[in-house]
Amino acid sequence: MFATFLAATVVPALLAMACFGADVFVRYRAARPESLYQGLVYTQNMNQSLLATILRWRHLGGPPPMLAEPTYVAIASLLMLTTLWLVFRSGRARAPWAITMLVAAALIVAPATLQHYSLVLLAPMAQLWAERESVPGGARSAGAVLTAIYGMCLFPHGMLLLWAFVLVWLVGVARARSPAPVVA
Repeated sequence: MFATFLAATVVPALLAMACFGADVFVRYRAARPESLYQGLVYTQNMNQSLLATILRWRHLGGPPPMLAEPTYVAIASLLMLTTLWLVFRSGRARAPWAITMLVAAALIVAPATLQHYSLVLLAPMAQLWAERESVPGGARSAGAVLTAIYGMCLFPHGMLLLWAFVLVWLVGVARARSPAPVVA
């Protein structure tokens, strides 16, 4: 997993340096282009991240502290640490659910999670349906969870999308902690 992380970050950085030169790459990173985003990027209704939700809730009258928002930092840190702990505790047979937890947590804490990112939820929804017989309550409870996720994704302007991501994360936690279904 660590090697994949390095390949996904170091290789593109080296390619960018090869294409544009190391000095351009260093100046671009030193300029911190993400700091140029205005508050609207983080608080627009289409942004359904944890940060956007907190900023809309807490800072209606003044300029928000953006990524340094203490509530966001605390919740995001706790969520990611919990997710990583659970991922490393789930076995190889539950790897799809470990990935589900990581993806859902990333969608929750990413500062600019837009409404159309909900398409990423199709894979865990399909996985839940494939395992429906091993879910407590069987196909009916799996169907109810899928309907709830789908309904939250369809809510006008994506205003419940964060909660769909949270529900998928919780499903990932529950399924990763459950025994793997027996394959016949």
